[in-house]
Amino acid sequence: MGFLDLVDLEEISRVQDGFEALKGHPEARLKTRVVSRWGERIPVEMIGHFRGEVFLILLKDLREATRFEEACEKKKKELTEKIRERDQYGRELQAMKDLYKEKMKEIEAMREEALLLSHVDDLTGIYNHRFFIQQLTLEIGRRKRYPAPLSLLMIDVDFSNTTMTPMAISQGIRS
Repeated sequence: MGFLDLVDLEEISRVQDGFEALKGHPEARLKTRVVSRWGERIPVEMIGHFRGEVFLILLKDLREATRFEEACEKKKKELTEKIRERDQYGRELQAMKDLYKEKMKEIEAMREEALLLSHVDDLTGIYNHRFFIQQLTLEIGRRKRYPAPLSLLMIDVDFSNTTMTPMAISQGIRS
């Protein structure tokens, strides 16, 4: 049995071209496949030396190296997938953060609007009794901290009562 009888049929022409290239060089290397007697295709590295009229060929079994490369390639794909998943998670997290900020702005605007609506009369747009009591409480507290006169003036704006009580105008509120 000759060497070419061991070479996989799909690889014969490439190996023969490698032998021709070997004639001009002292050494040639070629990766190919050989077929075992049980029909198994074995990846090998063929290292050939041309000595006169004789080819000296050394075959190096690459099965373990091939398995290692396949395992490395598999791990590389798994790692790439994990990186892709992590990046996707990061993008989704950023989208959620952006949505959260947007919703918080909406909530703050709605809170401010609700506060304004609770202090302003819908019909007239004038501050209501609730706002008046709140402001009066603040002013009385300020009056206690910084002793100064505090006056309260009440005016009827709908002109239903044309008389003003002089007592409300002339007297200051004492606490």
